Amino acid sequence: MSLEELGFEFDEFFLDAREKVLLRQGKALQVTPKALQLLLALVENHGHIVEKSVLMDRVWPDSFVEESNLTFTVRQLRKVLGDDKRHPVFIETIPRRGYRFIGRVKTSSAQRNGYEPYHAELSRPTSRTSGPAWRSVILSITAAIAAIVILSAGFLLWRSGTSNADTAQPNIPSPLKFETIVSTDQTMTTAISPDGKYVAYTNNAGGQQSLWLRQMASGINTQLLARGRGTIFGHLEFSSSGEYVYFTSRYQDQPTHLDRVSILGGVVKENILTDVDGAFSISPDDSHISFRRYAPRDRTLFVANIDGSDIKPIYETSKTFTDNVFSPDGRLLAFATGQSDTGTRDYGVNTIDLASGEAHPATDHKWFHVRSIAWLPDGSGLFVTARMKNDDPHQIWKITLPTGEVSKVTDTQDDLVTLGLTADLTQAVVMQLSLTSNLYRGPITEPDSARAVAHAHMGVAWSPNGDLVFSSSATGNADIWLIDAKASTQKQLTTEVATDIEPVFSPDGRFIVFVSDRGGKYNLWRMNPDGSDLVQLTNGDGETGPAFAKDGQFVLFNSINDGGLWQISLDASERRLISNKTGFDVSISPDGKKLAHFAKSGQKTKIVIASSDGESMLREFDTPTGYFASGRIVWTDNGRALLYAAEDSNLVGNLWQQSLDGQTPRKLTNYNSDEIFGFDLSLDGLTLAVIRGTWNHNIVLVKGLEKFAK
Repeated sequence: MSLEELGFEFDEFFLDAREKVLLRQGKALQVTPKALQLLLALVENHGHIVEKSVLMDRVWPDSFVEESNLTFTVRQLRKVLGDDKRHPVFIETIPRRGYRFIGRVKTSSAQRNGYEPYHAELSRPTSRTSGPAWRSVILSITAAIAAIVILSAGFLLWRSGTSNADTAQPNIPSPLKFETIVSTDQTMTTAISPDGKYVAYTNNAGGQQSLWLRQMASGINTQLLARGRGTIFGHLEFSSSGEYVYFTSRYQDQPTHLDRVSILGGVVKENILTDVDGAFSISPDDSHISFRRYAPRDRTLFVANIDGSDIKPIYETSKTFTDNVFSPDGRLLAFATGQSDTGTRDYGVNTIDLASGEAHPATDHKWFHVRSIAWLPDGSGLFVTARMKNDDPHQIWKITLPTGEVSKVTDTQDDLVTLGLTADLTQAVVMQLSLTSNLYRGPITEPDSARAVAHAHMGVAWSPNGDLVFSSSATGNADIWLIDAKASTQKQLTTEVATDIEPVFSPDGRFIVFVSDRGGKYNLWRMNPDGSDLVQLTNGDGETGPAFAKDGQFVLFNSINDGGLWQISLDASERRLISNKTGFDVSISPDGKKLAHFAKSGQKTKIVIASSDGESMLREFDTPTGYFASGRIVWTDNGRALLYAAEDSNLVGNLWQQSLDGQTPRKLTNYNSDEIFGFDLSLDGLTLAVIRGTWNHNIVLVKGLEKFAK
């Protein structure tokens, strides 16, 4: 019997070599054809190293593809198998050579394993015992093919830097059913009424944000109210009666306030509460509101009467709150808190008894980020949207109470961010997010004419010879890439299953330093320009914002743990604190004598100029009123001005120039769309590189979650 007539057993999996089907406990899995070919090549040679070149010839015969295709396919295969690169059970990486299948493998026929190829059933469709199994396999394979088409199309769109938001749909597995009801890159937040008759959402058109109501039965969308330019809507919630929509909004850099409007429109009740940061919740009897407020170091959760009176603090933490939601009986409040700055899984979900004030973890499980919480109608558990890693999409998870057992409800490629449920759990709305972003390059004298040269996100920097290093998710993972000075050739430098961002070149072009969570936290790493000789420079509780000193022997960075500015030598042997004053996104002047960084002052962001030793503050500048400045600060080549990015209330980013002579900041670009995710100025000051993109938002109606409540 040839290998093509055999199957391979390993752990709870069975790989049918003839039918090219992978089963787990008798059920067909969704695996792309290329991934199956790769798995077959590895399993056939189990226990032996299979060189990369051999695998690429086997999986992509007569085709010229980059090595990143192989890396991406291995990553997808590991995900299907539930394997971990750092602690592999099945697929072991052999650095610079290839891969080896290390699982215990037995060869056998499909029939001996109790699995018969699906086409064999066609000759006996009336069999009572084989019919259901045949249908199950057919449906599984059909679903697999559909998933392959969806994922392949999504991957190609992502690689090309374009997106079709009108047709994008989350790949939510059965028994869930879904329908995109609003699709636009300008929809920001959403909520569903308890009876499922209405969906509220915000929209942005022509720079003006507005609040809309969709009648689910008729599909009619009605504008409830509009706010002037400069106003941003925040969180939305229906009252438990369904008669009102509560919402937060703020004008420019003014404090956020909580307002209310009837679903019939009319007069808005304003300023029920002020200084409401982020999510809030309405109690089941419409008598109370829970909300949060942030101070520079402390975050506090409050409960107040529905009219904003009798405000009482109930929980305080130094970490970040995301969502908070009253239980169906109004006795408990569930909330999520944690931090993701260091790159660790720190977010947890807790409940607090509102009568006693006692707080307890709802589960011991931790996520990288938790975005949204919703109670099951009977209070027996929670649904949350969360992600395990930085580059994972948010998915829906279930927490069973009081045991704290956690199970994953969805497993899709789509980022399902916010979640709202009806009172009977028969309907839900989720906000689906996708990002389209590209790296643009052009002359600084005509920045608006820059052309797209690559897909990119989260950091870009010039080398001394005109190459660009940047972070990109083109392979489905945040990796470091290099594009040559002619913008004609791209090369992937990192391939680890990790988040690699914020790359910078050393002044002599010999090294690249970047931020990565490959060690479990955000730390600084160093490598050669070709991606070789990877060295970990820091191992603290989180370091970001690398910037080289003028001599190129030291790297400055921000410590997430203490908020201070530090420097470390390129061989990691010497580390010292430069300043313990909180600041972020440090940049070194061309002469090496001054530092520039952002600093928070209440609601405003300022730019601080300090001496290179961090001891003396030399100047301080305000950023434009009504704009949010963040990201990198870049010095002009003559050291007389600074460039930085700032977004307006409609999340449109532009570059600004601040002269050191104290003049009013000048708007350098005139973009009318897209956010800015990174930029840099070439060493000669002539060419600009900027990463721009937009988030696409789809409001998706989901049915079937009640089946997971049992």
